[in-house]
Amino acid sequence: MKTKQAMILAAGFGTRMKDYTKNQPKPLLKIAQYPLLVYTLFLLYQFKVDSVVINLHYQKDKIKDFLKNFPFFPIYFSEEEKILGTAGGIAYAIYQNLLSSYFLVINPDTIFFPSFNPFEDILLLEKFFIDHLLYIQKKDIKHKNERGFTILKDMKEYFQLNFTLPQEPNEYFYTGLSIFHESFFDYYKSDVTSFKKELSELLKRPLGKFYQGIRIDCGTKEDYEELIATYSSPLEIIPERMHKDWFTFIKDW
Repeated sequence: MKTKQAMILAAGFGTRMKDYTKNQPKPLLKIAQYPLLVYTLFLLYQFKVDSVVINLHYQKDKIKDFLKNFPFFPIYFSEEEKILGTAGGIAYAIYQNLLSSYFLVINPDTIFFPSFNPFEDILLLEKFFIDHLLYIQKKDIKHKNERGFTILKDMKEYFQLNFTLPQEPNEYFYTGLSIFHESFFDYYKSDVTSFKKELSELLKRPLGKFYQGIRIDCGTKEDYEELIATYSSPLEIIPERMHKDWFTFIKDW
């Protein structure tokens, strides 16, 4: 396996959290005693990544200060003068030579503990020269109004997807976890000053795979309030098989 890289998207204002993000960035909001960002970094620690890039904008110094003594792998910051969006933020990190080849992209407003290792999917992507993979789930009531996907072609474990407009029927949504190759974002090279582009503009017929495992969404103020009322200990969230590693992770940090 080549170098394991990941990017955490943390530049946003977190406006859906209302007053909770008035004085702190969303990745530092706590659930069961620990900030959301800690759960994301613990997952990447489990995956034994070699390095992580975090894009920053809103209250960036608080995130940088929180991570100043992080010991487990290098963290590089991609600081955006203006928020560039998902695709633009990733492209800008690549432009700065902070990412190369294949890398994992993860949204820190969701707690992930998948039952699989997404880095293992890179072997297939390399074999067939595929430059991206989105992890998807079937829509529930919470996600029914989000822009989503229909399945165009079933390839057993993987699916070719159609990215639909919000008003069109669709069954599946993007979980916030994906793999990309740097070449997917080559669009910016034609105008190196233009990074702000929506990911939906680039995803024509995306490749998808069903996400399996724990996924706890903290997308809105209501989600957050429900989660802080539900969980009092991180051990109620983290799979039991990881409890020992969690104690080591927290102690050594």
